[in-house]
Amino acid sequence: MLVNPAVFCGRCELCRRDLPQLCPAGGLLGRDADGVFADLVAVDEACLHPRPAGLGVAGLLHIQLLRDRGVPVIVG
Repeated sequence: MLVNPAVFCGRCELCRRDLPQLCPAGGLLGRDADGVFADLVAVDEACLHPRPAGLGVAGLLHIQLLRDRGVPVIVG
């Protein structure tokens, strides 16, 4: 699963119109909300997206960079 790092209230008019990227209370994990440097992070199910079958070059590069820095990466 991939995590969308956007945070939003889910209650305002824009969120209810399926425009959470415009939420006035919105932001990003790690910048506007704590969590991205924790060992475990809980996110809303709406922020989870299935990983495509092929990761592509950018995905493979990020995996290599994370592993080089000692971050455990699980790829299914």
